[in-house]
Amino acid sequence: MLNVLDGDMMGYRTIVLRSLTKVAEQAETLGNRMIRETYNISRAEVDRAISVRAASISKLQVGINVRGKRLPRIMFAPNQRLGRSSGVILRIKKGKAGRQFAPHAFIQKMRTGHVGVFVRSKDKMMQKNPKRQAIEETFTISVAEMFGSKNITTNIERFIEEKFPLILENQLQFFLSGGR
Repeated sequence: MLNVLDGDMMGYRTIVLRSLTKVAEQAETLGNRMIRETYNISRAEVDRAISVRAASISKLQVGINVRGKRLPRIMFAPNQRLGRSSGVILRIKKGKAGRQFAPHAFIQKMRTGHVGVFVRSKDKMMQKNPKRQAIEETFTISVAEMFGSKNITTNIERFIEEKFPLILENQLQFFLSGGR
């Protein structure tokens, strides 16, 4: 079986390259799914933040890149609460435990049409009315922080350890059967 690969270093590298890329893509999909199962966020938002850097013949390394800024609170289904304890209730995580209360926050539509969850700033004053405090939009967790949570990274590491040998064996069988 290995006689076919003797002297074919490019064959070895191709098999490993395909295996690494495939396991990274599957791990990214798992992470994406786990984020959406845990947090109240859309697939499009997670897809925008996560990408896979594929392996190349010269560099047999893959990477899962997760980037992005903190997400505005308006994305997490806010509900305005009025009365004595006014504020905004958000659903960041799924389930009852995921509800979060932001005291003194309010939902506001700006003149530009932008809608957000805002609070009065303690430091800044309004330019047009210096006696009044300015408002600032509030943000929460980023997709990178979601992906980096201990539960998600542990499951992805376990997945890679289990799947990589199987994918490598599958790619070897494909190569030996004449697939290029």
